[in-house]
Amino acid sequence: MLLRPALVAFALSLPLASALSQRPEAPAPLVSGQIGALVLSLPSYPGADQRWVVPVPFVDLRLARRLYLGDGLGGLSAGVGAYLIELGGFSWTADLALTSDRPEDRTDALAGMGDRGFGLFGGSTIAYRIGPVEASAAAAIGLEDRMGLMGVLALSVAGPLGGRWFGQVGNAAVFGDCANLRWDFGVSTEQALRRRQLIEQGAPGLDPGDGVPYAPECGLRELRATGSLGYALSQRLSIIGTGGAVRLERGAAASPLTRERNSWEAGLGLSWRL
Repeated sequence: MLLRPALVAFALSLPLASALSQRPEAPAPLVSGQIGALVLSLPSYPGADQRWVVPVPFVDLRLARRLYLGDGLGGLSAGVGAYLIELGGFSWTADLALTSDRPEDRTDALAGMGDRGFGLFGGSTIAYRIGPVEASAAAAIGLEDRMGLMGVLALSVAGPLGGRWFGQVGNAAVFGDCANLRWDFGVSTEQALRRRQLIEQGAPGLDPGDGVPYAPECGLRELRATGSLGYALSQRLSIIGTGGAVRLERGAAASPLTRERNSWEAGLGLSWRL
């Protein structure tokens, strides 16, 4: 199972936390990074009022100091990519990212929407770090027209907290064009018709106003605040807790699919540095 883009809090915090827990060593080997597992609590889809508690593996690996396997879309999903430029505190990467599917039977609120498959996005991220502060900007376009274009602006601060403790806090703004907002929050005419029929039949989880077409306003889709706290149990093994708050904006917040505009995510896990 792949997690949806709402996991930016975890994707952003875990690689930073791992780096902070490392000790100075010899030059990097052919393969470096971390692997581990998390138990997560999060909404079942963006805007849902029902939650999942799920165990998931995570990977944050780097091959030959150039290729990486871990996150994509500037931290919004799982992905694979390459460093095009890495000079001082500046980096420029390109990646392919895979976002979660959304089956209709995930919650009652999705009744009539049909099953939506996985999304594949091609994107690029630029980042600049000064000491513990990093600013980044990412853009990605769906490999199908219906997935649209996404953008992310993020700022984070990470550093050791004394002893074996380390932490990170950050925030991000996520944007989308009209196609991208429709991909996650829109309701087509055909979907609205099916939902009206289900409402007339008394389907649970649907309100009278859910059976109408909806084309979300483009632009800002959500704001995020993230944080993580970790403790190095040894030179390689760390325990990490993460959390995040998400607020849907504008067209995303007004969607008939959105049951909760404000949501939270939390996770606890272990990471093993290779």
